[in-house]
Amino acid sequence: MRFDYYFREFLTWLLLEVCDKIFLSWGPFWKGKIMTLTREDLQAIAGIVNENVQDIREDIKNLKEDVSDLKEEVSALKEDVSDLKEEASALKEDVSDLKERMSDVEHDVKDIKVVKLENNVIPVLNTIHRCYVDTYERYRVGAERFEGAFIEIDAMKTTIERHSKQIKELELKQA
Repeated sequence: MRFDYYFREFLTWLLLEVCDKIFLSWGPFWKGKIMTLTREDLQAIAGIVNENVQDIREDIKNLKEDVSDLKEEVSALKEDVSDLKEEASALKEDVSDLKERMSDVEHDVKDIKVVKLENNVIPVLNTIHRCYVDTYERYRVGAERFEGAFIEIDAMKTTIERHSKQIKELELKQA
């Protein structure tokens, strides 16, 4: 309240100073005519100025409210960003754990490939391969011998039949 009184007095003084400057600079225009403002004139001018000041105060009040709202929204955004940072940090930890586990899996896969396959499975497969190859060779040689035996048996059969026929013919001739 006290501020308003002093502010009004200051505006009145300022208005008087401005009017003096204007009238002095317009001296030739007025040609010796002096314009005087009465107390009522100054109060009317002060009233108009006060209305404008009141509008400015309301605008400032509205701006303060808007700024207050913006501060609240920024505070909420800061909280959201803080939450997002925490979540991102948790995700980074999870990714780091997954990388470690993946590294362990890769090591295990290499172990399976190298140690188990190369040292255990491949030698066993080579042994099985050699056994099959050796067995195949024996059967192939045996099969060739059997083919030769069948040919010999067929030849012997033919020879026996021929000799049997010849013996029968000789027996018939001798009888």
